[in-house]
Amino acid sequence: MLIYGVATPTEHTRLSVESGSVKDLITGVLGQGIGRVKGTVKITPATPTHRKVRLIRERDNMLIREQWSDAATGDYDFKFVDELQTFTVLSYDHTGLYRAVVADGIVPELMS
Repeated sequence: MLIYGVATPTEHTRLSVESGSVKDLITGVLGQGIGRVKGTVKITPATPTHRKVRLIRERDNMLIREQWSDAATGDYDFKFVDELQTFTVLSYDHTGLYRAVVADGIVPELMS
């Protein structure tokens, strides 16, 4: 019997992917979400820039997150990502002056 989504003692509790108690390749969740992918977008080695940055999981090419890099420093920081996956970071130039920049094979560092 369920009352407003709360399990009663007569219901058996099961370990499942849906409940979040089982993690596997199907759900794409392998770790604890304590990873971090960060970097800087630059036009030249000395010129940071403001661009949209996308974080893509390499296993299935799924877009995990996207954000704009900082306008002054060009820094981006994706926090709380799965530390047991590898990622690709992709940055497009929305002005159309430069080609996209890609960094692949990125293993997240652990957040401290």
